[in-house]
Amino acid sequence: MARVAAALVEWRGWLEDLAERFERFPLGDDRSEQERRLTWEQGAAHLVTVVVDRTGAGDAWYGHCQQVLTWFLTRWGVSEDRAEHLVDEAIGGRFQSWIEPSLVTVGDVAERLAESLSGET
Repeated sequence: MARVAAALVEWRGWLEDLAERFERFPLGDDRSEQERRLTWEQGAAHLVTVVVDRTGAGDAWYGHCQQVLTWFLTRWGVSEDRAEHLVDEAIGGRFQSWIEPSLVTVGDVAERLAESLSGET
């Protein structure tokens, strides 16, 4: 029972950490489209990197990464279905179990996601 409780506390801490990180990269405000796009790109790259660090790029880590990016988009008003689609399109099967993505790949995924969000918020 103690291990279950510890796991739940750890999970809650992770969710709270993610919520704080989401707030650092607002997707909707009065900034220019270019400034927002840069924020989205930076946020996505940051979140992918955090998930890789958190999971150690272990078995199917990319599934959790997709989940986190989807949560990030829905936090800022993108519908869940649309967010899932945009994240799937941005990642495009380029993440693999047990392999940490290169910085170039992370940047490309973040850029593709930011491009797809233009006009969303």
